[in-house]
Amino acid sequence: MVRTGQSPAVSFESAATSGTSLSKNVVVFVLGGITYEESKAVRDLNASLGCNVVLGGDRVLRSEEFVESFLKDK
Repeated sequence: MVRTGQSPAVSFESAATSGTSLSKNVVVFVLGGITYEESKAVRDLNASLGCNVVLGGDRVLRSEEFVESFLKDK
């Protein structure tokens, strides 16, 4: 359980300098959908860190749908 003020994120750089061993395979699944921009960011992360992050979601949102989801809630 993540408590208020804590972050579930793990930095690959800090783990490497502390001697902690991390798996280079990570699966991220996003409820509510992912965007193509997020997919590109994960691809760039994989290339720069040499890890294997697999991004998935219950749908792929176009940029317009992402913006409309915020406007619809108001």
